[in-house]
Amino acid sequence: PPDLRDSRSSLWLPVIGRLAPGVSLQQAQIEMSAIAHHIEEANPQTNQGVGVRLEPLRASIVGDVRGPLLVLLGAVALVLLIACANIANVLLARGIARRGEMAMRAALGASRWRLATQVGTESLLMAFVGGVLGVLLAYAAVHALVAIAPPSLPRLDAIRLDGTVLAFALGLTLLCGL
Repeated sequence: PPDLRDSRSSLWLPVIGRLAPGVSLQQAQIEMSAIAHHIEEANPQTNQGVGVRLEPLRASIVGDVRGPLLVLLGAVALVLLIACANIANVLLARGIARRGEMAMRAALGASRWRLATQVGTESLLMAFVGGVLGVLLAYAAVHALVAIAPPSLPRLDAIRLDGTVLAFALGLTLLCGL
């Protein structure tokens, strides 16, 4: 059998290329269309009506998933904001209930800095515990969602918790704790 790479009718092969610096996708599309037109003129029997369509690699890999993922990101951010507001209310209520204790500590010589450090440490400890529980929940949820995800989802094998995600979670935990 003839080698498919040498056949002029092998038009099924996608090609990945990189644009030169300063060249836009539209400029590359115009140039590639001109090249395809010259090839069509030279080989009308095999290249009649065959053109070239350029698309960004990211769009080819991710497809139409960007919109739903942004909605999911917004929902997660909203849930985080609600959780932070709830924790802030708990800390406020607890602070009001501990007014007497703080007054006693101040009367015994604790500085404002020491009192603020104590309250801040408690807040960071609560945030840290919440962050650890959130990461554990995310680990279980990622495995469950990957198990039930449709196989057509792009880069399904790349969905996991890695060092970047954990560093982001740690930073967000510290920010929320402060």
